This record gives sequence, C-alpha cells and structure tokens, in this order.
Amino acid sequence: MTVTFDTADQYADLLGLHVRYRTWGDPDAGTTYVLVHGLGGSLENWGLVAPYLAEADGYVYALDLAGFGQTVPEHYRQARVGRNVELVEEFLRKVVGRPAVIAGNSMGGLICLRVAGRARVPIRGAVLVDPLIPLSPRHRPHPLVSVAFTIYTVPGLNKAFLRMRSGEEHLEGNVHEALKLVTTDVDRIDPQVRAAHVDLARARLTQTGTAESFLAAAHTTLLHGVRRRDYTKHGRSIAAPVLLLHGDKDRLINVGTARALARRHPEWTYVEGAGIGHTPMLDQPEWVADNILAWAASPAVAR
Repeated sequence: MTVTFDTADQYADLLGLHVRYRTWGDPDAGTTYVLVHGLGGSLENWGLVAPYLAEADGYVYALDLAGFGQTVPEHYRQARVGRNVELVEEFLRKVVGRPAVIAGNSMGGLICLRVAGRARVPIRGAVLVDPLIPLSPRHRPHPLVSVAFTIYTVPGLNKAFLRMRSGEEHLEGNVHEALKLVTTDVDRIDPQVRAAHVDLARARLTQTGTAESFLAAAHTTLLHGVRRRDYTKHGRSIAAPVLLLHGDKDRLINVGTARALARRHPEWTYVEGAGIGHTPMLDQPEWVADNILAWAASPAVAR
C-alpha cells in the first residue's frame, strides 16, 4: 500500500470558526469517516491511519478542533469540550452531509461519545480510541500524568508552566516529550509524522491565545473525567454501533477503566492492544486501521 501522509489543507466556516480539515480517498467511496484528535493534538495525529481507510473504499475527513492545529478561536471558550461537540456536529451537517463513522482519540473519543449519545446528527457508528473515561480509584493514570493535569488545574501555575515551556528553543523537545508520553515506542513514529508535528508547533507560535484555549479544553476534559453519571448517560444513549479500542500500556487512561467500560456495554465491540499506548494512530497505525476496517465491514455498520 502506498501511504500518502500529506493532503491539501481545506477550510470551512462553521460556528464562527475557520476550521481546517483534510480529506483522503474517493468521495463516492462506500464508507465515510470523520477523525477527531485529542487534547493538544491536531488532524496530523491521524495522518497515517487516514490513507489506510481511504485505500479500503473509504472517504476520510480529519479536522482540527477549535483551539488546536490551525483552527484558531476568537475566544478561548470556543475550545471547551461542549463547544467542540457542537463543532463536530456542525462539521457532519455542513461539510460531510451524510452519515459517517466518527472516530476519536482521548478527548476526541469523549467528543465522539457525546456526539453519538446526543444523536442530533445521524452517524453509522463511533470508534473510541483510548477515549477519556471517568477516573476510578482502582485504576489510576501514570503518576507523571497526574502531576501534569494537576498543574493544568491550578490557576496561575498552569499559565506559568505553559509559558515556561513555550518558544522556539523548547519546540522540538516539547514535541518529542509529548510523543514519548503518549506512545509506547516513540522511535516507531514515521519521520514525516514527527516533522509535521514540529512544523505545526512552530506555526502555532505565532497564534494568539493558544495557552488559554488549551487550558479551557483541558479543564473541561478533566471535568468530564469526574462526571461519571453524565458519561454513563451519554454512553447508554448511543444507538449506533460502537468500537472501543484501548492499549494496555496507556499511561493516561488506565486500561482497567476501559475493561470496566466494555463490561458495562456488552453491545459494544472491545479490542485491547497488547503493548500499545494512548495514541496508537502514531506508532501503531496499521493496528488501528485494521481493527476499524474489520468492524466497519460488519453487517451492523456496513448496512
């Protein structure tokens, strides 16, 4: 298979935002996919999975959420989880215009779960890749992750920390450390993917309000991480087929929480990846694509 990482940027004006997105494949393909990144990510996170899906009779969209990538909000509140749920719904209505399989990682998984649970836009199914799942006393994230998210919730300290790590001199190191945290083998990441993330981080240095947008998204993501009842309500409301993919080496979202979520939803398809981390799209793209394609070919999704 010839994998093309880069496609041309496209833009759509939605909900007062100039939203960047890219597409892969034939618009007349059998299955349409919409790929949603997580906290601190961008559409580049899906750059190696999208071509696999397109090669297998798929038409694929990936977008930058408000406050991330090149979708720059006018106000940081537009980067909150609830506003990005509305943005994905509007993207499905105005840009995609047909029922699609929506797939999200981490915060993007939470957003896809809420889009599916609200059912305000028709979808063919939802894929949750190491999604945010409410915290459990029995299944805690890695201590370094707990420290980082504690910093993000302390007013003043959070902005100071982000300022301290900003600037060209920290750029490549920041990208490397972020990729190392969310993967199990950072050396497996395709050089094109790494370079694209560095280029995007450099471009974001000229944007205004990036820290405020990140913190707004992080704060509301963490709130959903403790609102178990609300999360359960959205999960139970999903009528469409669901595929839950989770790595057993995920440092951010302990695999025990995914196993418990799968037990609560026996109607979902659960696949656990041995030796796989939080963002398998980056270092295990074939595993992600193969599982999505096998599930999408099932009668419930392919109808």
